[in-house]
Amino acid sequence: MSELRAEAVNLMQIIPEEYLSNIIQYAKKFVNLEKEITSEKALQAFYTLREESKLNGLQNMSLDEINSEINAARKEKL
Repeated sequence: MSELRAEAVNLMQIIPEEYLSNIIQYAKKFVNLEKEITSEKALQAFYTLREESKLNGLQNMSLDEINSEINAARKEKL
């Protein structure tokens, strides 16, 4: 197992399930895949999300703030 894959497997065991689905959805858009997402590509997308959050000053958001943003985005879709 590659080092990146092993790290992906470890992260997927500690990241809450509700966040994993969001990461996978983002990975599909980011990587522009039409087939299956590998754990390595999902991990790469996760790291990209983390870097983007740092660049945008969002890395210290609380869980309540994150959930508030998610709920606001969902309301906009309706």
